[in-house]
Amino acid sequence: MPPIPVCSGPYKFDSRVSQDRIVLTRFDNYWNKDAYHFDKIIYLPIPDASVRLANLRAGDLDLTEGIAASDVKTVEADSKLALAKVTGLGYQGITFNINNGKVPANDPFKDARVREAFSQAIDRDALNQVVFEGLYTPANQPFSTVSPYHVNLPVPPRDVDKAKALLKAAGVATPLNVNLLVPNNPTSQQVGQVLQAMVAEAGFTLNLQMTEFATLLDRQQSGDYQLSFFRLVRTPGPGWQHLRFYPQQRDA
Repeated sequence: MPPIPVCSGPYKFDSRVSQDRIVLTRFDNYWNKDAYHFDKIIYLPIPDASVRLANLRAGDLDLTEGIAASDVKTVEADSKLALAKVTGLGYQGITFNINNGKVPANDPFKDARVREAFSQAIDRDALNQVVFEGLYTPANQPFSTVSPYHVNLPVPPRDVDKAKALLKAAGVATPLNVNLLVPNNPTSQQVGQVLQAMVAEAGFTLNLQMTEFATLLDRQQSGDYQLSFFRLVRTPGPGWQHLRFYPQQRDA
């Protein structure tokens, strides 16, 4: 992020303290300034959802996003809080690194059958129920159901026998050791642990590499990973947030 970013809109950049806060103040020359009533907006990065909720309930925050699914009932029962549920534009999923950075020539995931086997070993509905209280929408693509780019395709059901058959057809010896980058927060860790148990039944030994989020982004961009569990938000189309994780070759 540049020291003084260029902004447009009803608020202007005021200050930033790395890993602590970003402060915006109202832009008095904005064409529709009277529609905006806050003099100042302060963004506070609080990675832990339970800590965010505790600060909200204590009155230290006015608004927060990303309430943990396990905390939804608590919020709904609190008369001082209001909960808004929306189907977002983002998605969370697993990225396979098959050609970014120094990927070994014999990496098993270069074979599409191995990638499909991993996918077939996952029960998306069960994952949604166990980790997200059934509040999320199981998916099969990076485009949300509210995105204009969404394609209406059925979500594949779990099929462990098919996963095993695909690994056998690909000539892969099992158990197959796999490394998965996971953001270092409680919810993502729980997702990783559920995935561990699921894919183990098909012949994968999934090693979770808990990683600070900024480091995870750097490793994805440089290609220093095998698999990565990642969440993208507010992405209606295949924009820069997707392209930054794919190698790009430019003519000299």
